[in-house]
Amino acid sequence: MLGLAGFVGMGLIGAAATERRQALWGVVQLCVTDSKTTGSAFPCLAADLSGGEERGFVVLRPPVGRPDTILSPTRALVGIEDPELQKPATANYFAAAWNARRLAPNAERRLAELDAFALGVNSRFAREQDQLHIHIGCIPSTLRRRLRALAPRLAIGVWSRADSLFPGDETWVLRSGESDIDRLRPFSLVAQEVAKQPWGDIADFTLGVAPVKIDKAYEFVLFAIRNLGLRAHEDVASQDFIDARCGVASE
Repeated sequence: MLGLAGFVGMGLIGAAATERRQALWGVVQLCVTDSKTTGSAFPCLAADLSGGEERGFVVLRPPVGRPDTILSPTRALVGIEDPELQKPATANYFAAAWNARRLAPNAERRLAELDAFALGVNSRFAREQDQLHIHIGCIPSTLRRRLRALAPRLAIGVWSRADSLFPGDETWVLRSGESDIDRLRPFSLVAQEVAKQPWGDIADFTLGVAPVKIDKAYEFVLFAIRNLGLRAHEDVASQDFIDARCGVASE
């Protein structure tokens, strides 16, 4: 039987884990403070507070580990499942992340190729931080080819099962028919479909957004991969379909 000391120990471990999952929010606040006082937004790469903190965002890259470039709101939003993301008045963070793609490593040599880039948000099972963040980078060549082959066959505005994108994983794809990401609300589109289907919870999905060239025009395509959380290391995460370095190897 677990004694009082055991309960205390478990509580301390739980508190430490919760604190670790809030580390990103602490960095966001540091960047906001620095942006207001010095204009530099350190340690972030950039900050936009032009619409106030309720609609603002920062772009940053961890100092160690993978060179992930991420965008995070300057208001507290837990993740893909946060109901605030479905409200029309909430800022379009995907549009802001798309416009910040130039900040990804080596991105400057890929900017002319719109369909070289992708954005992603992890499910509750795949993420390590409980503050919304959108991964920004380049799309691997294999997935790029699969999307190019699949997208023209899809009906616009209809979510379709497409497990061939990520073999072995339940994947749904939406051809938006939209070339202007400012007019696209990915969080709402996924939430509306999940509400109509026996898919469980929107929090279970890792969401990707990428433009695809169809005929002579580009359209944004959304893909949502269901994470089961049973084998977290096997769940598809943004890092699996985004090349953080935008290197030549991704082509």
